[in-house]
Amino acid sequence: MKANGADRAAYWKGIKYLYANASARQAADVLRIDRRPILIGGCGRSGTTLLLAVLSCHPAIVAIDEETRAFCPGGYLADPTLDAPFKFKKLYHHIMARQIPDRAMHWCEKTPKNVLYFQRLLNFYGEGVRMLQIVRDGRDVVVSRHPSDPTKFWVTPQRWVTDLCAGLKLAGHPQVLTIRYEDLLLDYAKTVGRICRFLGLSHVKAFDEFPRHATTRRNAAWSGRIRPLYTDTLGTWQQPAYQKRMDEFHATPGAKELLRYYGYEIDASRDVRQGRDGAAQPPVRPWRINADSTPIISSTQALDVVCNLPSATTDAYSRPSA
Repeated sequence: MKANGADRAAYWKGIKYLYANASARQAADVLRIDRRPILIGGCGRSGTTLLLAVLSCHPAIVAIDEETRAFCPGGYLADPTLDAPFKFKKLYHHIMARQIPDRAMHWCEKTPKNVLYFQRLLNFYGEGVRMLQIVRDGRDVVVSRHPSDPTKFWVTPQRWVTDLCAGLKLAGHPQVLTIRYEDLLLDYAKTVGRICRFLGLSHVKAFDEFPRHATTRRNAAWSGRIRPLYTDTLGTWQQPAYQKRMDEFHATPGAKELLRYYGYEIDASRDVRQGRDGAAQPPVRPWRINADSTPIISSTQALDVVCNLPSATTDAYSRPSA
């Protein structure tokens, strides 16, 4: 491990807490699934909760329903701090509250701001960890509202740019997989298969019957309980009421470059559309990728354009030196 000293100290405090509060059998089960953790990150309102729920269908995964913030303790501050020690005591507290099946080999935790700490997590856990970043069309993200406060937009265009830029720095890393929210909804079987191969998991029938076997059933990010996959929120940004919000989004430095990099079509659908009756027309599909599935621009080009914009990043988010 290349973990820093503060994280190592926090880890051993977590281990002491585990042995002080768990039976020997329970502690052994927790440490077994602690060897190959799975972490989910991405911008808020991008499908991190849905992805956790899907993975919770697999018997080898113990899904932690709550956002523990154990690995992004300073990520939600107005000025995020990226060096605050991880909170292993909080992590183990949440894991201990769950039944750990004998077949379980992984725990899975999702907090969107984990994406800012992916490199530190790689440094700490080494080759055993796997990280999933989920991205969503930023235009839909910035018009999404959270159930806890439906009176306002939840994510700013700047946050979308910053969070995606953080994940982009590890593009192509063998322990990091990026998927698109739209692909999870529209090409579910293929996307789940890709995730299983990345995690080294066998496909189980429970995936095909989602959400019947999901252990993650409720979350603050949802209005109520889990429900089957639905696509009615795709392309919401095209409604005329969001024209001003779209102007703000497209004026944000780096937004267009990130849309292009992740394969979202921006030219054909720049403006919201209105039908003859005054209602918004059904959305076009603005998440086309190239025919050969390659990005329109490379990660290096995207980083050069986006992550070095002074208005889009701070020194903490700047591109690492080669």
